[in-house]
Amino acid sequence: MNAVVSTQRGAGATLDSFLRWHLDGAGFDRVYLYFDAPEEDAVALALARHPQWAGRVSVQEANQEFRVCEGYATLPSWSDVKRSVSMMVQSRQRLNCEHCLRLCVAAGVHWLLHIDADELFLPSAGESARAHFERFDTQGCWQFTYRNLEAVPTADADADADADADA
Repeated sequence: MNAVVSTQRGAGATLDSFLRWHLDGAGFDRVYLYFDAPEEDAVALALARHPQWAGRVSVQEANQEFRVCEGYATLPSWSDVKRSVSMMVQSRQRLNCEHCLRLCVAAGVHWLLHIDADELFLPSAGESARAHFERFDTQGCWQFTYRNLEAVPTADADADADADADA
């Protein structure tokens, strides 16, 4: 089994496409969502808990109370990030991933991919996430780091888009 883990905040408008892509498009077995500010994300929480995602989406309301209750102070990275956890999303992401690893071990998930709420995983053409990670297994790979490709508009691209719209 394979899964995606993502820390979410204010993702109500894009969460549906995020889930549809990773579960139905790319073919992941599970998605683990950690809502960084659940009190601000009621719509996204309701969407993530919709019956259509039952058994495939795990939702954690990862606020301060959750981190205390779930024993984040016992996670391996806690001593490295405890001073910055309230200020830096990267610290919370790191801890959420470590917490998620515990859930994955219990659920039999073999591969876990961490991505941001505004990112997507795109396997090779015609390949599902399952086939992608099975290929790693057959090669004896147990960890892989992907290069993150960011799309950044440029002044030239903006001018080209304006010219196309005028034509």
